[in-house]
Amino acid sequence: MAACKSGHAGAVSLLLSRGARVDTTYGSELVMAVSVDVVDALLTSVPALSAHLGRALVAAAGANRLGVVCALLRHGADPLHENGVALCEAAYQNHRAVLEALLKAGGPRMYGSAAVGNALKLARRWGRDDVAETLATLQHRVDL
Repeated sequence: MAACKSGHAGAVSLLLSRGARVDTTYGSELVMAVSVDVVDALLTSVPALSAHLGRALVAAAGANRLGVVCALLRHGADPLHENGVALCEAAYQNHRAVLEALLKAGGPRMYGSAAVGNALKLARRWGRDDVAETLATLQHRVDL
């Protein structure tokens, strides 16, 4: 887990190739991953971790790890997982680039979704004006 937290993809790959155990029950290593290369190494070597893409996406969105968010989305994470918790986390934490990546990945499914509405309410409630403006603007765009 320490190699995942510190972003040492080489160490992660080496450990995985030598039979290191990975938490497939809770996906801890994936949730803690701080680099794109670590995410790629974990999901390539342990496909069962894909069951935890949603949890990992929420953690990465909250920590403003844009690269990791994009890697998880590329591996199939759903930006609307559990009604858009990652979107709400990005809005609450005021992580505009992460928010925009999630909105773009969700595409037309985001229009009128409860997830966008919830994130917008949260952003407004906590004074995240920049993010609230992005959400309000993107709610009405047709060309996400």
